[in-house]
Amino acid sequence: MGPKAKYSGFYGYIVRNANKQNIYIVNKTFSKKLKVTIPSAPPYWIKNKTNLSNKLLLSTKDILNSNYVENKTFDNKKIKGVKIFGSFINGDKSKAHIKLKISNNSRLLYKTGPRTKGQQIKIYSNGKEIFNGNLVSQTNWGVIVFDISQKYTNLTIEMIDNSSKWGEWSSVGLEEKK
Repeated sequence: MGPKAKYSGFYGYIVRNANKQNIYIVNKTFSKKLKVTIPSAPPYWIKNKTNLSNKLLLSTKDILNSNYVENKTFDNKKIKGVKIFGSFINGDKSKAHIKLKISNNSRLLYKTGPRTKGQQIKIYSNGKEIFNGNLVSQTNWGVIVFDISQKYTNLTIEMIDNSSKWGEWSSVGLEEKK
């Protein structure tokens, strides 16, 4: 590394399928190396909602189990053709969950409070948990796009509000199907 590059602020990038592999960071000056295990990347990506259409793929028919309540999100604004369910039942203190049937490339409209330490997302294949992580804070509506390996089948997700602290809640928007 040259003198100009030493403090360049360079960041490295790791490809998504490198989950749980080891990389080594080497310091040539001191002949030391640091072993780092790459954490699991979530099997989904998030895009900000810019132009919402009803083609969310996930609908009210995909609900398997829920105690989220209709129209219980922080601002309770309606979206045409979309039913909104949330954990903001009695304010931040409420805890709730929703379980949905999904497939690869399914999209889910979601929103959270400003804090998400107690907001979980779990993904299951044939009833076995394959991912467990915290929801990314999304105070405006965003879309989760699921990108799950084809080897997994019979997919479900569970969103869990497991906190009664200020700013902790989550909501989903599902295409309204009768």
